[in-house]
Amino acid sequence: PLPLFSHSFPPFLLLTRSSLSSLLVVRQTNKERKTKMALPTISGDSIVLVICYSILALKMFFAAFYTGYARKRNAFPTAPEDAKFYKSTVSQLTNGEAVPEQVLRAQRIHMNDLENNIPFIFAVIVMYSAYCNETAITVLVALFTAARVAYTVAYLFSLQPFRSIFYSLGSFLTMGMVGYGFINMFFHLSNPNPNPAAL
Repeated sequence: PLPLFSHSFPPFLLLTRSSLSSLLVVRQTNKERKTKMALPTISGDSIVLVICYSILALKMFFAAFYTGYARKRNAFPTAPEDAKFYKSTVSQLTNGEAVPEQVLRAQRIHMNDLENNIPFIFAVIVMYSAYCNETAITVLVALFTAARVAYTVAYLFSLQPFRSIFYSLGSFLTMGMVGYGFINMFFHLSNPNPNPAAL
């Protein structure tokens, strides 16, 4: 090793082999810590769930914006103070004038989303709380999302009986999610150490 003190080298350059080894060990330890702190790999089920939840959220925003668009196009304001913005007269509201069909349809789509998505959220919580199979949850969520998107399209273009079919499918899926959660809960209660892949 190099001498501890020397007139030829400044002190910060006088490193022994042991001190170099210590530095390498510290760097290796830090590298291992960074490796352990790396983000976990996202599974395929998680990717599908993120996409489905995003579609449902964006669809609700679409319904809200479409309602505003329908009001603007038909010059039918939400409240009397909005009449100037919509270039309409306040008499449309105060005189009980009939609501335009496009506005009514947009409002129903928006309200139907609220009525169905809120129970769906609780149904998903029930399944996760009951430790249901993640793949089964993903399939149910994907089917519900497809049914709700199809329902909105059918409502926009006045497609019957498809509108009723897709509405019923979404409702049955939500009830099925809740039922699946309860079945899985009772299964776990009756089997203290069940096979994780059983349900």
